[in-house]
Amino acid sequence: MNKIHIVFGDSAAGSLKHALHLMKKTKEERVFVVRDVFSIGPLNDPQARIDWMQEHIIREVEKSYDPLQSDQFKGIQDDVPVCIWVSESAHEQTGLRFVINELNNTQNPIEIVNVSTQLKQLEPLFVPRTTGEVVPEKLINMTSSGESVSKSDQARYIKEWQKLSKTMNDLRYLEDGIIISTEANYYDNFIIECARYLHKELQDRTEEEPEEFMKAARLVGEAFGNIENHIGDAFIEYRLRELIANGMFEVKGDTSAMRLYSVKLKAAFM
Repeated sequence: MNKIHIVFGDSAAGSLKHALHLMKKTKEERVFVVRDVFSIGPLNDPQARIDWMQEHIIREVEKSYDPLQSDQFKGIQDDVPVCIWVSESAHEQTGLRFVINELNNTQNPIEIVNVSTQLKQLEPLFVPRTTGEVVPEKLINMTSSGESVSKSDQARYIKEWQKLSKTMNDLRYLEDGIIISTEANYYDNFIIECARYLHKELQDRTEEEPEEFMKAARLVGEAFGNIENHIGDAFIEYRLRELIANGMFEVKGDTSAMRLYSVKLKAAFM
């Protein structure tokens, strides 16, 4: 094995695997995928993170959540170079610090490919939220652009992870390259603004009898598409349910699944 690539999420893994296939490097280079959303949920305690995820994000009984999957790194040989793929997002930047902390006691050379930095040169108007948003053909051009991580940089990333892992906040976002921890309700007002926009759109479309309720999935999709931070649609729907519980939305249907209910912003919040 000549190189290990570490990515965050199945979308990024699929894109990079396809890029390596096109380059005919699938035999000598392997892709490890970390399946977690590092921009959401508490980091200070593994059991608290499991409980939070199961309660708010992964609500299906048949699904489970494994916190901060670190066991998969134990099989990496010490002398194999490791390339970590990231974007300028709280999700992948927090994940980067987690991975480097996990590799702390290894001798692996580490390099980082920042797809956001690379794309500024190729497509200045395209700002990816995650590596998974970049097509394989463009990833090919980035495989040789990794920047080596010095021992002092590793120490800095580890220190930053240790600080992050003590925070109890449920949400993180990136501002000027710095990971900011904040409360889960940070985007609530934006979700309400999206609901106002969609209500107006419904009224303009059906002037005689305006549709009062909108599908929850439509509102979640509108917010998800306009929030630059990668937090996942399940987090947005969790916040929508909280807004319903706080009396800001009327609801019609079964809130046990996003596809089963519709919402209407109450008149006081229009």
